[in-house]
Amino acid sequence: MRSLAAIGMAVVWMSACSFMGPPALSYGRPAYNEVLTRTDDEQYLSMIVRTRYTESVDLLSVASVTAGLRFSAHLGGQAPVGSSASYAGNLVPLSAGLAYEERPTISYVPLDKKTYVRQLLSPVPTEAVLLLAGLEWASNTVLSLTIGQLAGLRNPLYGTEESRRSFHRAVAMLQELQVAGVADFAELESEPGEFALILHDYRPRHVEGVRRLLQALDRAGPLPGGRAVVVPLTSTGSSARKQGAVLDTRSLVEVLEVAAACVEVPDEHHRARLSDPRLEAIVPPKGFLRIRSSEDRPDDAYVAVSHRGRWFYISADDPESKFGFRLVVSLLEMQLAESSSEKSPLLTIPVGG
Repeated sequence: MRSLAAIGMAVVWMSACSFMGPPALSYGRPAYNEVLTRTDDEQYLSMIVRTRYTESVDLLSVASVTAGLRFSAHLGGQAPVGSSASYAGNLVPLSAGLAYEERPTISYVPLDKKTYVRQLLSPVPTEAVLLLAGLEWASNTVLSLTIGQLAGLRNPLYGTEESRRSFHRAVAMLQELQVAGVADFAELESEPGEFALILHDYRPRHVEGVRRLLQALDRAGPLPGGRAVVVPLTSTGSSARKQGAVLDTRSLVEVLEVAAACVEVPDEHHRARLSDPRLEAIVPPKGFLRIRSSEDRPDDAYVAVSHRGRWFYISADDPESKFGFRLVVSLLEMQLAESSSEKSPLLTIPVGG
């Protein structure tokens, strides 16, 4: 029996080691990543929905996830007593088992209020906009969402369709040239931190498109014999320092308002005047985002949150809206990355009993 017990304990120990090693990591890490990503998405969707309802929004950033592992082992056996006829075939000479429990603790850090408000009201960094606009298939959506003025073309948030028409024509021309491999945004080597629109390698079939785009950007003139055309991009604040096409970006609050205008508000909420009526005047980029509402929790949601007795969600079979949502989340995360408080975590939650 002592030999069997030693063998049993060795088996239990090897089982524990094999389970607590790489397999535990392979099962645990993806699960945590999935949950953190989902709850982040729910937090950002709630932010958009609450903006539609003119309600305050606070965000919590996950500072750390600590997973404590605890396991216990048991070993048992049965010994015969009395006549063999009473126990023959019914005894288990040795049994062993392992119980495993994972007890995570999640620490949240609040966003610093002062920095948070300043970041929300600040223009989205030009670098972030142009990096995202480098996705040629998404350039039109990115620029229409984030830019308030390009050269002499204005893209007002609450203006009429006519006031935005010239801007959208120019953005559509720019996207066509990007798809053709003729237009790119780039940081100037001679001036780090400064950016330009570069029109290059254009063939005879592209000349008319290049000329029309330059004319729309107030840069009309003869093309330099097939050589690259560099159009410096500068904000209104720095336009007196150097010449270039003015590029002013919207604030994060304005980007949120465009996203909030895509929320479907139930009729009863309209009648109760719960939502912000100003946002109904915003015209989001075509195909940008659709946030639906339902009385019941949807089964096919990519992300969903409950608010004021309704469910608001993005459908899993709506790729345009999923991209639009990811675009807004990317801008939020880039802009608010500096807002995490440097103080000790405010909230630490042990998960499980």
